[in-house]
Amino acid sequence: MIELESVDFKYPGNSTNILEDFNLTVEDGEFLCVIGHSGCGKSTLLRLVAGLDLPQKGEIRIDGSPITGPGAERTIVFQQYSLFPWLTVKKNVLFALKKSGKYGKKEANARAELFLEKTGLRDHMDKYPYQLSGGMRQRTAIARALALDSPFLLLDEPFGALDTKIRKELQTLLKDLWEKGEQKKTVIFVTHDLDEAMIMGSRIVFIRDGKVRHEKRIDSGINCCCRDDLGQADCLQLKEELARWYE
Repeated sequence: MIELESVDFKYPGNSTNILEDFNLTVEDGEFLCVIGHSGCGKSTLLRLVAGLDLPQKGEIRIDGSPITGPGAERTIVFQQYSLFPWLTVKKNVLFALKKSGKYGKKEANARAELFLEKTGLRDHMDKYPYQLSGGMRQRTAIARALALDSPFLLLDEPFGALDTKIRKELQTLLKDLWEKGEQKKTVIFVTHDLDEAMIMGSRIVFIRDGKVRHEKRIDSGINCCCRDDLGQADCLQLKEELARWYE
């Protein structure tokens, strides 16, 4: 479980809090989608949960223990891929697996190849980041995060740079891994795309003025309807409701 209690946060040099008296609980196994206007604090929320920044006030806890910095149980994928340019695609994934200390050499190699194949990079494992398109670099970062198999997965608009076909394939892959894993991961997924939130989330929250202003639980039937673009009334009504949150 992830708990944020009465959190205030502002960046150095700013007089205004990005998050103020912010409260949020993310249950174990939940797929939480976070939406809101640009600059509302969505990415800041992920950085705080990842332990990359610390709040000026309040507390953030993972399974009851305060977060004091990054931890191997939390994996984050940023909007902009973060790869080592001197390592090949496969070695970028292997480096993270080795640093986690969870896998032996043989298992790490197998996991790297498996998730690079799942993300459509089987034929690009030995290339360097400069030889890839932006979308392929982002897929490498996503493959690395999935291969780590951390119980808490933090995703900051991870599919934003991808074309429609690849985006849908990776949405399906991520949702399938979440639904069918032996132990459901706890996911916080930031997106600006309402359709994506409706496809992916078991709950959607809307942030405005540093606080959660709206939230909505979503059942799997709605997820499937939106994914398959069936245009059913429930999906259309949900999208209209989410759009009103922005008014």
